[in-house]
Amino acid sequence: MFVEENKKLTNVKSKKWGLWKISGEHESGERSEGSWHKQSRHLNVETAESASEAAAEAYNAAVATIVRAPPKDFKAARRALRALKGLVRKQAAVTLRCMQALVRVQARVRARHVRMSKEGQAVQEILDAHRSRETKLRESEEGWCDSQGTLEEIHTKLQMRQEGAIKRERAIAYALSHQQWRSNSRSNVPVYIAKPELDRNSWGWS
Repeated sequence: MFVEENKKLTNVKSKKWGLWKISGEHESGERSEGSWHKQSRHLNVETAESASEAAAEAYNAAVATIVRAPPKDFKAARRALRALKGLVRKQAAVTLRCMQALVRVQARVRARHVRMSKEGQAVQEILDAHRSRETKLRESEEGWCDSQGTLEEIHTKLQMRQEGAIKRERAIAYALSHQQWRSNSRSNVPVYIAKPELDRNSWGWS
């Protein structure tokens, strides 16, 4: 009886020991698996950081190579841009010259219209009178030291000179017109005399 109880106790102890051993192994396995997961995560983070650093270094190196040695397409684009800028400058210069010429032509046309109008002729007469007065004053001032008399006397002398010049021009024009009239009358006389002779000869008169 006592022996059987001892056997039962030993069996129970052996079962408890087996369960504890299995649970300990299971816990140790779980612990080892958790540590492995942590290590794998740490390795993954380190590899990701190293990969990002390598990518950043590669990008910086690529940018540096592009900046240092630009490609052919970029050079061609620069040349095309320079040519386009030169063309735009030339077009702007040509348009500016055309606009200046157009403004000059418009100013000339307006001045011509003003001169041809009555108001423009009146203004032109006023300007001519003002200029003639200025010329008279200049001549009087220049001849003041050489001539004797007052300023009024000098003005009268200048007026007389101008009137004499106008009379001379009129006389010359009248003489030329009279001379032309005489030459025309002389050239027309023989023609009128010759015509009856030709008519008489054609008719057979003696």
